[in-house]
Amino acid sequence: MTEKPVLTKEQAAALEAALREDRPDQILKRAARDHETWFFDCQPLNYLELPILAKALYVGYEIEDVAYLPGDMVVYKNGGLFANGKRIATVHAHDRENRAVMFDSTFNHPLNTMGTKQLRKAIEEEIYWLHKLGRDKIGDFKYNDVFIDKEGESYLLRDAHPADGYRGLNDADFWYESGDFKGIYPAESFKPFFKAGDD
Repeated sequence: MTEKPVLTKEQAAALEAALREDRPDQILKRAARDHETWFFDCQPLNYLELPILAKALYVGYEIEDVAYLPGDMVVYKNGGLFANGKRIATVHAHDRENRAVMFDSTFNHPLNTMGTKQLRKAIEEEIYWLHKLGRDKIGDFKYNDVFIDKEGESYLLRDAHPADGYRGLNDADFWYESGDFKGIYPAESFKPFFKAGDD
Protein backbone atom coordinates (compact mmCIF):
# COMPACT_ATOMS: atom_id res chain seq x y z
CA MET A 1 0.00 0.00 0.00
CA THR A 2 1.34 3.44 -0.93
CA GLU A 3 1.87 5.73 2.03
CA LYS A 4 0.03 9.04 1.92
CA PRO A 5 2.22 12.16 1.97
CA VAL A 6 1.92 14.55 4.90
CA LEU A 7 1.02 18.14 4.01
CA THR A 8 0.86 21.23 6.15
CA LYS A 9 -2.60 22.67 6.77
CA GLU A 10 -1.75 25.50 4.36
CA GLN A 11 -0.64 23.08 1.61
CA ALA A 12 -3.79 20.98 2.07
CA ALA A 13 -5.99 24.08 1.81
CA ALA A 14 -4.09 25.19 -1.32
CA LEU A 15 -4.53 21.77 -2.90
CA GLU A 16 -8.27 21.82 -2.19
CA ALA A 17 -8.48 25.32 -3.69
CA ALA A 18 -6.70 24.08 -6.84
CA LEU A 19 -9.04 21.08 -7.05
CA ARG A 20 -12.03 23.40 -7.06
CA GLU A 21 -10.64 24.93 -10.27
CA ASP A 22 -9.04 21.97 -12.11
CA ARG A 23 -8.96 18.18 -12.36
CA PRO A 24 -5.99 16.35 -10.77
CA ASP A 25 -4.36 15.63 -14.15
CA GLN A 26 -4.57 19.34 -15.11
CA ILE A 27 -3.03 20.41 -11.80
CA LEU A 28 -0.16 17.95 -12.27
CA LYS A 29 0.45 19.09 -15.87
CA ARG A 30 0.48 22.70 -14.74
CA ALA A 31 2.96 21.95 -11.95
CA ALA A 32 5.24 19.95 -14.28
CA ARG A 33 5.20 22.56 -17.05
CA ASP A 34 8.20 24.81 -16.43
CA HIS A 35 7.62 24.73 -12.68
CA GLU A 36 4.78 27.20 -13.08
CA THR A 37 4.28 29.38 -10.04
CA TRP A 38 1.03 29.23 -8.05
CA PHE A 39 -0.57 32.42 -6.73
CA PHE A 40 -3.14 33.52 -4.13
CA ASP A 41 -4.84 30.61 -2.30
CA CYS A 42 -2.70 28.06 -4.15
CA GLN A 43 0.67 29.66 -3.34
CA PRO A 44 1.70 26.98 -0.76
CA LEU A 45 1.78 24.45 -3.64
CA ASN A 46 5.00 26.16 -4.80
CA TYR A 47 6.81 24.38 -1.97
CA LEU A 48 5.60 20.87 -2.85
CA GLU A 49 7.86 18.60 -4.88
CA LEU A 50 6.20 17.12 -7.97
CA PRO A 51 6.18 13.47 -6.70
CA ILE A 52 4.57 14.55 -3.42
CA LEU A 53 1.95 16.61 -5.27
CA ALA A 54 1.16 13.61 -7.53
CA LYS A 55 0.77 11.29 -4.53
CA ALA A 56 -1.43 13.81 -2.74
CA LEU A 57 -3.64 14.14 -5.83
CA TYR A 58 -4.02 10.43 -6.61
CA VAL A 59 -3.41 8.57 -3.32
CA GLY A 60 -4.62 11.18 -0.86
CA TYR A 61 -2.80 12.96 1.93
CA GLU A 62 -2.69 13.46 5.66
CA ILE A 63 -2.43 16.80 7.37
CA GLU A 64 0.62 17.45 9.54
CA ASP A 65 0.02 17.19 13.26
CA VAL A 66 -0.18 20.33 15.31
CA ALA A 67 2.65 20.58 17.82
CA TYR A 68 1.40 20.05 21.37
CA LEU A 69 3.67 21.44 24.05
CA PRO A 70 3.77 20.38 27.70
CA GLY A 71 1.19 22.45 29.55
CA ASP A 72 -1.10 22.91 26.52
CA MET A 73 -4.75 22.21 27.27
CA VAL A 74 -6.64 19.91 24.88
CA VAL A 75 -10.23 18.79 24.36
CA TYR A 76 -11.77 15.97 22.34
CA LYS A 77 -13.08 17.11 18.96
CA ASN A 78 -16.33 15.26 19.74
CA GLY A 79 -16.64 16.83 23.21
CA GLY A 80 -16.06 13.53 25.07
CA LEU A 81 -14.67 12.93 28.54
CA PHE A 82 -11.07 12.09 29.40
CA ALA A 83 -10.18 9.21 31.74
CA ASN A 84 -10.26 11.59 34.72
CA GLY A 85 -13.92 12.42 34.01
CA LYS A 86 -13.11 15.95 32.77
CA ARG A 87 -13.70 17.52 29.36
CA ILE A 88 -10.23 19.08 29.27
CA ALA A 89 -6.74 17.67 29.87
CA THR A 90 -3.20 18.98 30.20
CA VAL A 91 -0.55 17.77 27.75
CA HIS A 92 2.41 16.08 29.44
CA ALA A 93 4.29 15.21 26.22
CA HIS A 94 3.73 14.90 22.46
CA ASP A 95 5.03 11.89 20.58
CA ARG A 96 5.02 13.33 17.05
CA GLU A 97 6.36 10.14 15.46
CA ASN A 98 3.42 8.09 16.73
CA ARG A 99 0.99 11.04 16.55
CA ALA A 100 0.01 10.69 20.17
CA VAL A 101 -0.34 12.98 23.16
CA MET A 102 0.41 11.89 26.70
CA PHE A 103 -1.65 13.60 29.36
CA ASP A 104 -0.73 14.88 32.76
CA SER A 105 0.11 11.78 34.77
CA THR A 106 -1.87 12.99 37.79
CA PHE A 107 -4.63 10.57 36.80
CA ASN A 108 -3.24 7.06 36.71
CA HIS A 109 -5.16 5.36 33.92
CA PRO A 110 -4.19 3.34 30.84
CA LEU A 111 -6.04 5.85 28.65
CA ASN A 112 -3.65 8.70 29.43
CA THR A 113 -2.36 8.57 25.83
CA MET A 114 -4.52 9.58 22.88
CA GLY A 115 -4.04 9.91 19.12
CA THR A 116 -3.80 13.50 17.95
CA LYS A 117 -6.53 13.05 15.30
CA GLN A 118 -9.13 12.93 18.07
CA LEU A 119 -7.91 16.08 19.84
CA ARG A 120 -7.62 19.80 19.35
CA LYS A 121 -6.11 22.58 21.40
CA ALA A 122 -8.54 24.19 23.80
CA ILE A 123 -9.39 27.83 23.17
CA GLU A 124 -9.01 30.40 25.98
CA GLU A 125 -12.74 30.42 26.74
CA GLU A 126 -12.75 26.61 27.11
CA ILE A 127 -9.74 26.77 29.42
CA TYR A 128 -11.61 29.29 31.59
CA TRP A 129 -14.88 27.37 31.79
CA LEU A 130 -13.72 23.73 31.69
CA HIS A 131 -10.43 24.02 33.58
CA LYS A 132 -10.59 27.05 35.87
CA LEU A 133 -14.29 26.74 36.75
CA GLY A 134 -14.56 22.96 36.30
CA ARG A 135 -17.74 23.26 34.27
CA ASP A 136 -18.89 20.99 31.42
CA LYS A 137 -19.08 23.61 28.67
CA ILE A 138 -18.70 27.29 27.89
CA GLY A 139 -21.50 29.26 29.55
CA ASP A 140 -22.40 26.43 31.95
CA PHE A 141 -23.98 28.61 34.64
CA LYS A 142 -25.18 27.15 37.92
CA TYR A 143 -27.80 28.09 40.48
CA ASN A 144 -26.24 30.57 42.98
CA ASP A 145 -23.36 31.67 40.74
CA VAL A 146 -22.64 35.34 41.40
CA PHE A 147 -22.04 37.71 38.46
CA ILE A 148 -19.84 40.77 39.11
CA ASP A 149 -20.40 43.70 36.76
CA LYS A 150 -17.88 46.34 35.67
CA GLU A 151 -18.81 48.59 38.61
CA GLY A 152 -18.27 45.79 41.13
CA GLU A 153 -21.98 45.16 41.76
CA SER A 154 -22.93 41.54 42.37
CA TYR A 155 -25.92 39.67 40.93
CA LEU A 156 -27.01 36.29 42.25
CA LEU A 157 -28.18 33.81 39.61
CA ARG A 158 -31.41 32.12 40.61
CA ASP A 159 -34.28 30.43 38.82
CA ALA A 160 -36.54 33.46 39.26
CA HIS A 161 -36.85 36.27 36.73
CA PRO A 162 -34.50 39.23 37.16
CA ALA A 163 -35.65 41.42 40.06
CA ASP A 164 -34.18 42.98 43.17
CA GLY A 165 -30.56 42.20 42.38
CA TYR A 166 -31.31 38.67 41.17
CA ARG A 167 -30.67 37.55 37.61
CA GLY A 168 -32.64 34.71 36.14
CA LEU A 169 -30.58 31.62 35.43
CA ASN A 170 -32.31 31.40 32.04
CA ASP A 171 -30.98 34.88 31.18
CA ALA A 172 -27.38 34.14 32.19
CA ASP A 173 -26.19 33.61 28.60
CA PHE A 174 -27.57 37.01 27.62
CA TRP A 175 -25.74 38.74 30.48
CA TYR A 176 -22.53 36.86 29.74
CA GLU A 177 -22.57 37.73 26.03
CA SER A 178 -23.42 41.38 26.74
CA GLY A 179 -19.87 41.93 28.01
CA ASP A 180 -21.21 44.02 30.90
CA PHE A 181 -19.87 41.60 33.49
CA LYS A 182 -16.25 41.03 34.39
CA GLY A 183 -16.50 37.64 36.08
CA ILE A 184 -18.32 35.23 38.33
CA TYR A 185 -17.92 33.67 41.71
CA PRO A 186 -18.89 30.04 41.08
CA ALA A 187 -21.53 28.62 43.42
CA GLU A 188 -19.09 25.78 44.28
CA SER A 189 -16.68 28.28 45.82
CA PHE A 190 -19.10 28.98 48.69
CA LYS A 191 -17.73 27.66 51.98
CA PRO A 192 -20.14 27.85 54.95
CA PHE A 193 -18.80 28.94 58.34
CA PHE A 194 -18.03 26.18 60.81
CA LYS A 195 -20.51 25.98 63.65
CA ALA A 196 -20.02 24.18 66.93
CA GLY A 197 -21.51 20.71 66.67
CA ASP A 198 -20.86 20.42 62.91
CA ASP A 199 -18.73 17.40 62.06
